[in-house]
Amino acid sequence: MLRAESALLTEARSKLRAGDAAGAAAILDRLRAQFPNGVLRQEREVLAIDVLAARGNAQEAKRRAQAFIQQYPKSPHSAKLRRFLEQP
Repeated sequence: MLRAESALLTEARSKLRAGDAAGAAAILDRLRAQFPNGVLRQEREVLAIDVLAARGNAQEAKRRAQAFIQQYPKSPHSAKLRRFLEQP
């Protein structure tokens, strides 16, 4: 189960790195449907925020980043998202 979840997350990350934000978003939707309470849900949400930013939806990306930080204040991902929120 974790292997399948991880493989989809890796695939979505690769698509985003290759400049295919729409493809990454589609994989993240599939990931969310297959593993709604997956072990890697924090990683999935951080990648979804990256996808929103890459697609030019900075306002929604920042809203979700703030929600993530509120929900997981001690997460290592929260430090990265705080830096993202500090950007103009």
